[in-house]
Amino acid sequence: MIRPPPLKVKPDAEPPERLRGYGLVFASVALVLLLLAAGGFYLAMRDTGAALGRTEVRLGGTRLSFDAAFARFASERVGGDMEQVDLAVSFPDFAPAGEIKGLTPQSDLLSRQEKLLFLTLTLAGKTLDPAERTAKLYARFLEPEEWSQAGGLVMRRFVPGSPFESEDLYLTPPEGKAFAARCMRPAASADGLPDSCIHDFRLGALNVQLRFSPARLADWEALGTGARLLVARMLR
Repeated sequence: MIRPPPLKVKPDAEPPERLRGYGLVFASVALVLLLLAAGGFYLAMRDTGAALGRTEVRLGGTRLSFDAAFARFASERVGGDMEQVDLAVSFPDFAPAGEIKGLTPQSDLLSRQEKLLFLTLTLAGKTLDPAERTAKLYARFLEPEEWSQAGGLVMRRFVPGSPFESEDLYLTPPEGKAFAARCMRPAASADGLPDSCIHDFRLGALNVQLRFSPARLADWEALGTGARLLVARMLR
């Protein structure tokens, strides 16, 4: 900032009106600088922390209010009417994970994914309740054999040629009403991309899809309970 030259006056040499004029100039300059600084701060916050505080979203007749840091994408932090809501949280505390960036095969994706959970909320409508999918949808595509898994789950394979042939089903016996998750079958040769599992559940008028790492399968009870409590707190 260019400073004005110092005033060289003798005591009582300048009339009071001129001194007041200098004061007004300095006050005006200070105000302009303050406004510019405030504008820069606002732009920075808009770009990097788009919506500090809470945001409200409407899915049909269902209203949700949540910390904007839960929104997976910046476009969903503004709130309003939406067809789906995508959230990102960390496990096991279910704290907001915010917008996820830089997920490439060369990043630390594998280690990050084990701690990240993604939730997608949509209106349930007249779709089949996820708790009934094993008995009413998956059963006819499953091989008869089952294998015991950690945490009390069992694993069953989908038959070749079925719509889910590249996945395995992990469920609570006998029909997965408490928990069922489709998981990508590990590739024969590693491609650098993480495997994932999908667990769906219904809460009120919403269907919630929870995507997580297969490393978290043994924690299925904490996953399901935590996700339900999180969404329930958002409902208004």
